[in-house]
Amino acid sequence: MTSTTPESLPALGICLEEYEYPYPVRFLPLTNDLQQVSMAYMDVPPSAEPNGKTVVLMHGKAFGGYYFRNVIEALAGTGIPPQSEETLYDHEVHWTDPATIRGYVKGYFVHPDPKVWEPLADVLVRVTLSADYPRWARAAR
Repeated sequence: MTSTTPESLPALGICLEEYEYPYPVRFLPLTNDLQQVSMAYMDVPPSAEPNGKTVVLMHGKAFGGYYFRNVIEALAGTGIPPQSEETLYDHEVHWTDPATIRGYVKGYFVHPDPKVWEPLADVLVRVTLSADYPRWARAAR
């Protein structure tokens, strides 16, 4: 078993320069709050026939771009056909089944505690009950 005490781990630079990313990393120089900064990015070409669309994955908090390794591999190899805004909207407004919504929200948690996820799911379910929600979508329930 490998030791993971701080003393046994090699240091990484604040920009993770020593970390082996899954794809080549480039840097874009920027100015933010009057400070010169660099934004790291990976420009990954498709491994299948390209469909002319681009996907941008943004990370934050405690995760870096390396976090998307599996997502990048899946997206780069599929050439997923683009969906129209109308198709996406139609899918979203017909997504009103409470059990489906609850299962979706519950899936966000590794150890789903109903006291945590059920109130979050309730918000989404209640929105579909609103008088402002498209009537034709509610009628399709």
